[in-house]
Amino acid sequence: EQAATLIPNILKANSRHEQMVDQAPPGAIDMYKAFVYAQTD
Repeated sequence: EQAATLIPNILKANSRHEQMVDQAPPGAIDMYKAFVYAQTD
């Protein structure tokens, strides 16, 4: 249920997305992409 509120917050912070990607470990990015993809069904 936290994800339901987390996703919109991430979308609002999209302007910082590239900076986040630069700072995050590669594995975390893959997990994040998989998670977002699963949410868009």
